[in-house]
Amino acid sequence: MCNPILKIKEIRVLVSILAAFVIGIFGASPFVSAATQDQDSILPSVIVRGLELYPSTPASAQRLLDRLSEAALEVCGGSAFSLREVKVAIKASSCWRDALSDAIRRIDSPQLTLAFERAKGPRAPV
Repeated sequence: MCNPILKIKEIRVLVSILAAFVIGIFGASPFVSAATQDQDSILPSVIVRGLELYPSTPASAQRLLDRLSEAALEVCGGSAFSLREVKVAIKASSCWRDALSDAIRRIDSPQLTLAFERAKGPRAPV
């Protein structure tokens, strides 16, 4: 059973992560010339499936944050199999920060925002 509203939210999260990646790499200039084009056709993509977009508990919010963090890592050039040093460098980049924070802002879940704020404390999620 696939809820079409959740699919739309998944796509919006994906597009926001991808847009932050492209802006981080190339600046805003590709968007000026491609403003009338379908942005899905010009952006690299990472599909994240099975998201609980509105977590009701801190544990489910943390799971969602971890999944979004991994998606942002992949969009910014890493993977789950990257060396730890590579992951740390990517997670210190504006690409990763912008992609993750934009996805969290678009989801607009208080539990997710709280989990993100806690993770930003002493260290970011690895």
